[in-house]
Formats: sequence, structure tokens, C-alpha cells
Amino acid sequence: MARSLIGSQSWIFDATYTPLETDFSKIVIEPKIQIISQIELLLHLSIDAFGFWINQTIDETLVRKEVLKILILSFKANI
Repeated sequence: MARSLIGSQSWIFDATYTPLETDFSKIVIEPKIQIISQIELLLHLSIDAFGFWINQTIDETLVRKEVLKILILSFKANI
């Protein structure tokens, strides 16, 4: 994919779960462009939806920390 096709976007969405770094994301690694992975989108949507469902604000930092722990343990178990 040509870098010129991305234009002046401030973020991109890469719909690939694995690998986290894809050919698409490699061409746009610049400080001004945020890469939103499928996992990131899923996490963000889940936090918002759960907060809406229980009518409370969810501590996104805490959820991210706990999800990261689970992902690391899952990854280590599959090595």
C-alpha cells in the first residue's frame, strides 16, 4: 500500500488481530498518526457498552491493566 493513499489522516484502523504489527501499520508509523488495532477498538467499545449497561463510569485504566495481565498470561500459556 502506498503511503500517499493515507493522506492527512490523524488515525488509522487496522482490523487485524494478529500480528499486532502489520504491513499496513508499518507504513504509517509517525508521531502524528494513531494506529487503532482491532483489539484496541474491541476494548474501547466493551468498556463503553458495559458502562452504559450498568449505568456507571468504568475505570478504563484499571480495565486495560487487568486485560493486559490476562493477555500476557494467555500468551505465556500458549508458548
